[in-house]
Amino acid sequence: MKKIVVLVVLVLLISLAGCTHTFLEPEQKQIIKKTPNEIYGEETLIEVLVKADSIKNIEYGLTLKSNDELIRTKKTFVKDEKYLIEENSKGKESTKIFDGLNAYIYDKSLDKYVKASKETESPHHLNKYSEELKRISSTEIGKETIQGFETRIIEFSHQQYQGAEQLKTKAWVSEKYGIIIRIEIETTAIELNNIKFNEINNSVFEVPENKVITMEEYTELLNNLK
Repeated sequence: MKKIVVLVVLVLLISLAGCTHTFLEPEQKQIIKKTPNEIYGEETLIEVLVKADSIKNIEYGLTLKSNDELIRTKKTFVKDEKYLIEENSKGKESTKIFDGLNAYIYDKSLDKYVKASKETESPHHLNKYSEELKRISSTEIGKETIQGFETRIIEFSHQQYQGAEQLKTKAWVSEKYGIIIRIEIETTAIELNNIKFNEINNSVFEVPENKVITMEEYTELLNNLK
């Protein structure tokens, strides 16, 4: 009788947690029994991270600091595959646009949009860390509310470049949206701010055709200015 009661309680717990599993091998069943997140209904890290994949519209600012010194700021608009990135790196400004088909770099001094041969940058600056978190072993060390978002603090070792040493890294992952709000790598910190998920107008990514030039034309213009 006791065995039947225990079995019923376990079934209820799994049902309340919203867990649905296909038939598994005995070894897999043992793993499931030992997973606190599933037993108590809390989402796993993978389940949290994949939420970011469904975000179609996002607008945010970004700061990059090294040893508490402000190195770079960015303002980013993303809609589906389109994006606009306005960057200020120690006083040097730049604007990059991808309209869904072509990438452009805006030169403010010439008031020209230089058409690039390919995308120049991914708008999701922290995507590579999100993808890495899905693959590697990490440790959850706490929770914190930053920028108005409830986050999980994750610690892991990150290899910034192939062959480089492993760097101790901490990431603050939004539980609701799955995006990384803040990341610290040694003495470097990157943090998003003013995050909005409103519908972004297509006009944000439009480039005036009469101001578009090729990379070859741009190089020629620069040579003439020397």
